[in-house]
Amino acid sequence: MLPLMNGQANQGIGKAKSRDRMGEGKKTLISFLSFALTMALTSWVAVIVNDRRPDKDLHPPLPDLFLENINPNNNAHFVMAGTLFILGATIGITLSFHTYRHVILQRYFSSIIVLYIWRNFTLVVTSLPLAHHHIPCAPKTDGTFEMRLKQALEEFLTLGATTGSGVICGDYLYSGHTLSYIYLTYYATRYSPNIGCILHPIMWITSVVGIISLLVSFNHYSVDVVVSLILAPVFLTLHEVLVENPALRPKYKFHRLLFPLMSFLEADRSDPDSCIIHNVYDFDYVNSKLKWCRECL
Repeated sequence: MLPLMNGQANQGIGKAKSRDRMGEGKKTLISFLSFALTMALTSWVAVIVNDRRPDKDLHPPLPDLFLENINPNNNAHFVMAGTLFILGATIGITLSFHTYRHVILQRYFSSIIVLYIWRNFTLVVTSLPLAHHHIPCAPKTDGTFEMRLKQALEEFLTLGATTGSGVICGDYLYSGHTLSYIYLTYYATRYSPNIGCILHPIMWITSVVGIISLLVSFNHYSVDVVVSLILAPVFLTLHEVLVENPALRPKYKFHRLLFPLMSFLEADRSDPDSCIIHNVYDFDYVNSKLKWCRECL
């Protein structure tokens, strides 16, 4: 599909604007706050899981076909952070120019938060031993609300990178980082032009490198990554089918339980033509924002 520029708007999702009971900006804010709340809950659960992690002296790492044949590399953490930054920056730049940036963000948040909520349940249900004895884990808290809140806040603000005294351990099944890799790469390639026919392959390669670095750093067992690699495409596909085909929603009402935020955000988009996002780029929008910034300076 060839991208459209500036005034070459299509007959797609723009049709729903006149029927929209709530502005797209407000919908985006609601979806972002829902995502932020979910990530805050995930940070809190991670701290609880870290407190409940099995004693590494009593519980050795589980057998893992991949991890057994490699040695941990501390530099893999930097590779993992770098690849996530590249993918995040790419989708950020793309959305800056995309005419339907608000709808894309709404659909991203409404889909991925479901998997993170489910992940919180799987983390609490079963505690797995550390994947490697030499992982610098953050110390366990004393179990009080204040200490757990402090550590969860550090985890939330650093996006799970560190808490200042080590990494949160035990939050294994399944991999949240892998979910982020798949979702960021899908949305970045879905809504960006494939410049020179090489941009999209480079982004998928970047994602693969990041997932491999995640394993090399021993932050996860291989099964954590495999489960995420299965769940992410399934949920992405199901979510995309439901948002782009409103006629299916009354027939399959389970979406209200599976994707409750999507049901709310997509309620005003009942026309099939109003649900499909075409790649339309608005450079005037970015230019106006840059002009406003220059005037402020």
